[in-house]
Amino acid sequence: MIRLSSRGLVDVSPRRGWFVIEPTQAQAREIIEARRAVETGLIMDHAQVSPEAIMRLREHLAAQREAILGQDLARRSYLLGHFHVHMADVLGNSVLAGILENLTARTVLIAALYQSEEDAQQSCDDHAELIDAMERGDKERAIRLTQEHLAHLGKALSNRARSNRHSGLHAVFAEAAS
Repeated sequence: MIRLSSRGLVDVSPRRGWFVIEPTQAQAREIIEARRAVETGLIMDHAQVSPEAIMRLREHLAAQREAILGQDLARRSYLLGHFHVHMADVLGNSVLAGILENLTARTVLIAALYQSEEDAQQSCDDHAELIDAMERGDKERAIRLTQEHLAHLGKALSNRARSNRHSGLHAVFAEAAS
């Protein structure tokens, strides 16, 4: 719980316990803007992506698809967010991977609260297109896809009703804390 608190995901109240910090729409927008800056910069710095990196990204994509098909909300939310951390890692930038880990941990919370199954599938499809563009060395398309992906994510999350928003959060935090 201390690790989640340090990431701004939970808060402790004396004599009351731990509470999930529900991000506001403004906070969600700021997180997505920060991710856009970091991720497009990461792509701009990597014109060539090794076949090994592409293979590792495709393996991650396969795990995303499995989680979506299996209707595993916790794993789906985690993997969709972690893809971006994984991308920085396989491209060899551990500093940006750490930054993205912090940002995507917040995005996973937002997704668990608001992301529909259709939006999750769209994110997975976006990741597949991004990998294809990177494999072809099409940096401009990869940047455009990243920007569109994050814009879609922001719009989709801001349009979600808040009903049943806490279902599955325990499982998501268990995955994020591991």
